[in-house]
Amino acid sequence: MHRFFLIIICFFVSFCNAQLQNSKWYFGANAGLDFATSPPTLITNANLNTSGGMSSISNAAGNLLFYTDGVTVWNSLHQVMANGTGLLGTISALQNVVITPSATNASIYYIFTSTPFFKTSVDMSLAAGLGSVVTKNQLILNGAIPNVIAGVGCNVVQAFSRNNSNHFEMQTGEVFNGTTYTNSVSSFTTQGSYLDKWLKVSPNGYLWALIAEKPGSGFGFYAVEIRNRFLLLDPTAYSPPLVLTAGTGLGDLFACEFSPDGTKFYVSSPGTKQLYQWDLCAGSNTAIIGSLQTFTTGNTSIYGMQVAPDGKIYCASNPSLSVINSPNLAGASCGFSLQQQSIGNASCGLTLPNFCSGFIQNNLAPLSFSSQSINCTTFSFVPLSPSTFSNCFASAQGISSVLWNFGDPTSGAANTSTLWSPAHQFSAPGTYTVKLVVRRICQKDSVVQTVGSAGPWPDISLSGNFTICKNGSAVIIASGANSYTWSNNATGSVLTVSPANSSTYSVLGLNSNGCTKLTTFSVNVQPLPVIVLTGNFTICANGSAAINATGANSYTWSNNATGSVLTVSPVNSGTYSVLGVNINNCQSTKVFTFSVVPCTAMNVVSSNQVGIIIYPNPSQGVFLVEIKQRMQVSITDLSGSSVYKSQLAIGSHNIDLSKYADGVYLLEATNENGSQVIRLIKE
Repeated sequence: MHRFFLIIICFFVSFCNAQLQNSKWYFGANAGLDFATSPPTLITNANLNTSGGMSSISNAAGNLLFYTDGVTVWNSLHQVMANGTGLLGTISALQNVVITPSATNASIYYIFTSTPFFKTSVDMSLAAGLGSVVTKNQLILNGAIPNVIAGVGCNVVQAFSRNNSNHFEMQTGEVFNGTTYTNSVSSFTTQGSYLDKWLKVSPNGYLWALIAEKPGSGFGFYAVEIRNRFLLLDPTAYSPPLVLTAGTGLGDLFACEFSPDGTKFYVSSPGTKQLYQWDLCAGSNTAIIGSLQTFTTGNTSIYGMQVAPDGKIYCASNPSLSVINSPNLAGASCGFSLQQQSIGNASCGLTLPNFCSGFIQNNLAPLSFSSQSINCTTFSFVPLSPSTFSNCFASAQGISSVLWNFGDPTSGAANTSTLWSPAHQFSAPGTYTVKLVVRRICQKDSVVQTVGSAGPWPDISLSGNFTICKNGSAVIIASGANSYTWSNNATGSVLTVSPANSSTYSVLGLNSNGCTKLTTFSVNVQPLPVIVLTGNFTICANGSAAINATGANSYTWSNNATGSVLTVSPVNSGTYSVLGVNINNCQSTKVFTFSVVPCTAMNVVSSNQVGIIIYPNPSQGVFLVEIKQRMQVSITDLSGSSVYKSQLAIGSHNIDLSKYADGVYLLEATNENGSQVIRLIKE
């Protein structure tokens, strides 16, 4: 029985995401693929011939540096590297070796082998750039299991192996020191009754998975676990593992692999000729376990699996490799294809190269977002990369939070948002700088973009007659927008209204980019002139009359005369009118009638002494008085009470006694020629 003991060697680096570092694959019996091309091309010059594990490393440009089976190291010329023999890796183990870069020296690489857990150093600056092994088989952990893996995430590379009972964790890069602690987390694989068969690290370095087999069970009892916090340096923070399966239900389980985005997890079962998939972002543990998908591999047995730089998962099978073409997708959409990738006349054995997982993860696309105008001042925003929100820590794109700053402090609390796809109404037209901050598992990304101007609003112009006369109509014309809605619900660019009194109106203009502007205006209603006419409207035949108009600023009479006084000598009774216009250019018409009477002796009273003629007399109330010389006129009733008194100028005058009782009245006319009393009869 193995005693499980965990050791993690941490190297803090910032260059481990270059996928071309694992572009040259050497495996099996002289098999090889070059992923610097698409599709990959065959490599036929390898010296490797092994049924166990192997690892290789290239530079950032994809040029081969060296490869190893855990016992021998070959350089880029496929020659044994200087001092490159005698490594103590277990040649038959399937994950016996992995290569990682140094954290502090770009020329130094480390080869980790098991069992035990050894470290060998390679200096690529030696041997004219072909490299030399400078230290060999430095013991890290005695009695470790024959599985060694490496992962990268949060700019940390960790080489990993373990044994039971205790865990041991080391850090600080080149200096191997650390502390030993007891693992209190109970699981199948820490109870001492299982043996690790396959280990893998997730692309983001946050999770690690293992397949364990129970000895003596007839090789039919397996457990698959997903453990969190692979990169966590605080061992007390480990939480119980997620057990995807435990027992005989899925048959013999061989190898596992994470999809490039970390959201899907695959396990091979060569005995039952099945391939299994779980969705690690399905939600709860129960949902993840329930997301199991099964693919039948027909007559082909699938063994080891490895993600390649082209984003596909390649599966060890003979005579050709099987391929999961779209491993980030769930179910049949993953595109599992049997015997797809030829390896020529070579044989792949049971496994494929073992790489540091961070070399293979999906490179994070540059953070960006888009904006779209909802209306004039409101824009919606959505991140373009990543395209979906995910707080699933298995995901290489896993996001714990987003924060938007719209560069609009005037909007107050609305200037920021933690929504995935928010909308913001800008406080004024202009150009704004919007910032998106995305927090991932162990890093924070941000991007700043300029949002197109909010606005411009329509520039509404109004023309027309904003001042009208009572009973008139106003016609208002709007321009500067594409469509218009008036406050009385009328539409179109022209408004016609006839308000009884001065009124306020508004128009809402809408332009082509959805911006609106409300413009308010008033229509002032001016009063019509009230024309008052005075004068003698009853005249004798062959006589003349003078009519005086007031209440307007100008007058036009129906006989085309102008001015405030009309003097006429009508032959017959008739109707006249006067058009008055006030200061506001409002006008009204007054209609009046002249009565022409014969003025016989019976109804005319005259006095040559003082120069006065009165008619008709008797009258029904209105007496026409013609004055030939200025005089004082007073009228009394028979009791002596005064009913009229006035100084009359030369001309015609109307004296109206309509409101007085019928009867006899005495008119006294006085001027410098004397005084005369005339009797008036009202009937």
